[in-house]
Amino acid sequence: VAQRPAFAGRYLSATLVAQPLLACAAYVLLVLAGLLLPYDTATRLLIMLAALSLIVDALGNLYYSQLIALEQMVATSAITVIHVGLLIAFVFAVLITGGGLAGLYVATIAAGMFRVALHWIAVRRVGIRPMWPIDRVVLRSLFNGGWSIALANFVRTSYQHVDKIIVLWVLGEVYAGYLTAAFVIVFGVTELLNTTVLVALFPLMSRLAQEQPAALRRLVDQLAFLTLTAALPLAVGISSLSGKLAGVLFPGFIGTAAVLEVLIWHTIVVMIGNLYAQVMV
Repeated sequence: VAQRPAFAGRYLSATLVAQPLLACAAYVLLVLAGLLLPYDTATRLLIMLAALSLIVDALGNLYYSQLIALEQMVATSAITVIHVGLLIAFVFAVLITGGGLAGLYVATIAAGMFRVALHWIAVRRVGIRPMWPIDRVVLRSLFNGGWSIALANFVRTSYQHVDKIIVLWVLGEVYAGYLTAAFVIVFGVTELLNTTVLVALFPLMSRLAQEQPAALRRLVDQLAFLTLTAALPLAVGISSLSGKLAGVLFPGFIGTAAVLEVLIWHTIVVMIGNLYAQVMV
C-alpha cells in the first residue's frame, strides 16, 4: 500500500475477510484448549470471554495498518491515546463497582470496539474503501508472504515468556517475579526507542526498497549507529542505577535490580537487530 496507494482498497477488502477468519479460528482453538486443560468452569468461561478481544483487535489492526501505510501517523497516535484513555476509564469503572475479571474483559472489549470505530472513520476520511469482489491474487500474496512472518512472531512471543516459565519452574515464583518486573522496563525501553521509529519508517522503507535499495541500506546503517549511540549510555545508566530504579518502580521486588543490571544490555542487540530484520521484510 505504501508503494502503490491506489491498491489500498484491494488490500483492505482482502484483510477484511482474511484477518477476522484467522481470528475466529484462533478463538476456537483457545476455547478448545480451555476445555481440554484442567480448568474449572469459571476459568473456561473467562477464557471464552477474554478471547473475543482477538476478533475485535484483528479488525482494529487491519485499519491501523492501512493508516500507517499511508503515513497517517498523527491519526493513529491520537486514536491510540483515546483508546488507552477509554480502556483505563472503563476498567476503573468496572473494578470500583465490583465487576471482577469478567467485567474487566468486557471493558477491554468495549474499548477495543471504540478503537475499531475510530480507525474505520479515519480510513474513510482518507478516502479508502474496500474493493469488491476480493482480489484473489492479493489474498494469496498475503498468505504467501505472511506465513513466515507469523511463524517468526510466534517464536518471538514464545521466547519472551518461556524464560519466565523456566525460572518459575526451576527457581520459584519469587525469582520469576524479579524477571517479570525487569522485563517490563526492558520491553518499555525497546518499544519507546525502537518500535516507534520502525513503525514510522515502514512506509518510507517500503518505497526505498522498490526504488532506491542502496539509499535504504545507507539509511538503516545510519539508524543503527544512532540507535547504538543512544542505547549505550542508556544501558550504562540503567545498569548502574538498577538498584535505585527497582526501588522506585518495584519496591516489593528489590531483587529485580540484579536481573535488570544484566538484562538491559539485551535491548541494544535487539534494537539493532530489529532494524535489519525490517529491511529484510
